Amino acid sequence: MVPRTRHTPAPRVHLPGPHLLPAPARRARRPLGRERLAQRAHPPAGARRAAARRVPRRRGRRPVRVPGPARPPGRGVNGPVLRVATAHGDGGAASRDALRSRLLADVLRQVGVDAPVTLVRRCRVCGSHAHGKPEVAAALAVGVHVSLAHTSARTAVVAATGPVGVDIEDVDAVAAHPVAGVLLSPAEHEAGHPLDAESLTRTWVRKEALLKATGYGLHVPPSAVTLSLPGAGEPRLLGWAGPGAAPVPVAWDEGRCTRAGLPTALTAVVVLAGAP
Repeated sequence: MVPRTRHTPAPRVHLPGPHLLPAPARRARRPLGRERLAQRAHPPAGARRAAARRVPRRRGRRPVRVPGPARPPGRGVNGPVLRVATAHGDGGAASRDALRSRLLADVLRQVGVDAPVTLVRRCRVCGSHAHGKPEVAAALAVGVHVSLAHTSARTAVVAATGPVGVDIEDVDAVAAHPVAGVLLSPAEHEAGHPLDAESLTRTWVRKEALLKATGYGLHVPPSAVTLSLPGAGEPRLLGWAGPGAAPVPVAWDEGRCTRAGLPTALTAVVVLAGAP
């Protein structure tokens, strides 16, 4: 006989009423259009930090880079391009012209102009095309100017994206002539300009390069120009007694040419702002 066991009822479990149950989570309302734009423009600081940590993952094809318009020849050149070469052959006009043409073609290629070297001239004083400042027509059409200079042993050419002038002179040649009277302005005399040959040559090439860049050349006497003294840093134009407004130099380049068997020569290049 199986003994009976007393049945013990399970304890009652009291369930909370509906008013005690937690409310179901509501789905966040999607921001309206204007609110979304405001969030994009001013995201919370945490969102900005999280976005900075995320590395975007590229999908699909890479974007195709479309090239921009080609840069016009000669644009964007930072400074003048100068070439100085020693004359070869008999040193006559024909060999000098051939050397000059080769140097011009070289400097023009360096500033982005690959065109025939055909020199044209125009005098700023009388308008004649028989003399005056030389230019290369194809280069001038794209804003590139040139300038030429030579001594008995050297030829110098320069190209720049602005009115430019170059000069080269042998120190011995300047020393052999009394140039101070025609070279220096009254203000330079008063300032005590040095009268040694190298200082006078330095001032001469600076002034002639400047006058070439203006297009006047030696139609304006060098004594009408007052510059800072040699050895006082980059040249500065202090006075202009020539026609019209004073030119505005924006770049200078100077050099000293030494080679065994040749006289020492000094060079100066100046680029002006705007049209001469």
